[in-house]
Amino acid sequence: MWAASANTIFRHADDDVYVSGMRISANGLTLKKGVDEAHIKIPEGIKFIENNAFRGFTKITSVQFPNSLWKIGKGAFFGCSRLTLVDFCATNLTTIGVGAFNGCTGLTLVIPSISLTNIGDHAFFGCTGLTSVVFPSTLTSIGDRAFFECDRLTSVELPSSLTSIGYRAFFRCIGLTS
Repeated sequence: MWAASANTIFRHADDDVYVSGMRISANGLTLKKGVDEAHIKIPEGIKFIENNAFRGFTKITSVQFPNSLWKIGKGAFFGCSRLTLVDFCATNLTTIGVGAFNGCTGLTLVIPSISLTNIGDHAFFGCTGLTSVVFPSTLTSIGDRAFFECDRLTSVELPSSLTSIGYRAFFRCIGLTS
């Protein structure tokens, strides 16, 4: 095992690298496991946040995503109830995985990247605090129940690029008026 930069970077016997407590693949492209802290800064170079990487972490209020990010895995931020804003506008994000932000009840605003094409099934299911989502002109697919029970969501403007809206994608969004 080795350490550098004031003990913030470690290499472990499993060949993964640990940066500020976060477990990252040896090639530096995948964030495998996050840390439960209020403010998270995901290192530049990360392209994929693995399934369940931050699942159930209750301290997270904000996440700074790197420009290199292109995919968020299944359940990556599931149940992070104190997370309030996700801003992907400075990323190359194309895919938000199944249930990625499911149950993030504190989430109020989602700003996607201009390259987003796919929002997975249940991606924002039960995000009861969500009031606003901006869909980019590149979006082609919204999965089943993607915004199910987002009851404070008041309006959505769907882009002309959209080719698929999943079953009950906006079901029980009782605040929707347009």
